[in-house]
Amino acid sequence: MKLIVLIFGCFAASKALVCTPELCGMIKAAPLQCKGSIIKGGGFCGCTDACAKQVGESCDLPSGPHFLGMLPSGPCDDGLECISPVTENHSVMRLGKGVCSKPRQRHCFCVTSHNGEVIQSSKVLGSADCSSHSPARRDLTQCQQMYQLRMISFVIYQGMWTPKCDAEGKFEPVQCDNTGKFPLNESNHCFCVTEITGTVVKGSKVPHTKPDCSQYDLTEENITPIPSF
Repeated sequence: MKLIVLIFGCFAASKALVCTPELCGMIKAAPLQCKGSIIKGGGFCGCTDACAKQVGESCDLPSGPHFLGMLPSGPCDDGLECISPVTENHSVMRLGKGVCSKPRQRHCFCVTSHNGEVIQSSKVLGSADCSSHSPARRDLTQCQQMYQLRMISFVIYQGMWTPKCDAEGKFEPVQCDNTGKFPLNESNHCFCVTEITGTVVKGSKVPHTKPDCSQYDLTEENITPIPSF
C-alpha cells in the first residue's frame, strides 16, 4: 500500500513540474565531457546542453510510449539509431526506452526504369549509387526502346510481341508474341532472338510452348534476319 502511495506521489510531483525561464536561472550547468556530439539545450528543461548518447547507452524510442514524469534519456549521436532492447528483464518502466546501436546494414540495389528489374551488379551493403545505372547517363538499349514503344502504342495486331529485357537491357533469348502468358493459346508462338538487336532466329518459332534456344548460335553475325512478327 505504501508503495502505491509513493508511486502516485511521485506521479503527482512530476505532473506539477513546469519548465519556466525562472527555473533555468536556478540551474548551474556542470562542465560536459562528451564522448561524441553536444546537443544544445538538450539538458533538463532545455536549460543546459547535453551529451548525445553513445553505443549501449539508454535513449528515447521515436515511436515508443512516453509517460508523464519519466525523465527523457535523450537522442543518440549522429550515425546511431535507438533500438528497443528485447530481454527477459525488460520491465514496464523501460517502455519507450531503447539502446543506442549502430544501424543495421541492409542490402540496397538499383532497378531498371522500364520494368523495375533488379540490377544484380548494383547490390551493396548500405546506400547504392545508381547514377551509373541511370537512363540519363546511358542510352536505352534496343530492347528497352522497343518495350517503351509497345507500352505507348495503341496498335495491336496478331503476332505482335512485346520484348522482355534482362537487367542489362538486353533481349532475353526466349520471346513470345501477343500476351506471351502461359498457358499459351492457339494464337501464341514463342521464338528465339539475339540479345542485342532482338533479331528472330529463323526456324525457332514454335506454337504453344517455349523453344530450346540453347540449340541455336545466337551471335548476331550468324543469324539470318527474318521479319518481326
